[in-house]
Amino acid sequence: MLRWHWDSPPSIRAPLQGRPGHIAVAQRTIVARVNDVPIDDDEGVAPEPGPRTAALTFAVIVGAFEALLLIGYALSILVFEVFGGTTQGISGSTDLAPLALVVLIAVLGALAALVAWSVWNRKAAARTPFFLMQAFVVVGAWTLATGDVGWVKVLGFAVIVLAVAAAFVMISERGSGQLSQ
Repeated sequence: MLRWHWDSPPSIRAPLQGRPGHIAVAQRTIVARVNDVPIDDDEGVAPEPGPRTAALTFAVIVGAFEALLLIGYALSILVFEVFGGTTQGISGSTDLAPLALVVLIAVLGALAALVAWSVWNRKAAARTPFFLMQAFVVVGAWTLATGDVGWVKVLGFAVIVLAVAAAFVMISERGSGQLSQ
């Protein structure tokens, strides 16, 4: 059953009376007028976003840097294993097979790169994985910051500061305000 909007002009109502062949054309016109939906070829095209803010760019750079560090660490374990020796972790030798460790860390690095890429492309769904990535980085860097070697402590605290700053940027309006909804 066709329902009329209360302020439909008589010119739209008139062709429908007694002429069923005109219902589809008139119905589309009525829907367009009632719902204010433009009928054109550009439906669903999002407007071009403006330039990225420095805050969003900073968060992406930190995320990409963390991804590169993870992939580099995986490669260093692989190279060290190929040329001999035992893999030494923070708490001593690992019980995990070196190849499994390489794959695990490389996959984490690839996922971190995917999150950074998603933030670069302004995907709002990347906000939560980005926060989780920064939390994992803080946990990992804390073990460096509480280590025995001086430069490793400095490196650990520097990574913690970068991760917290990147997480804060994503909370701020300048960082997360540019992500699509």
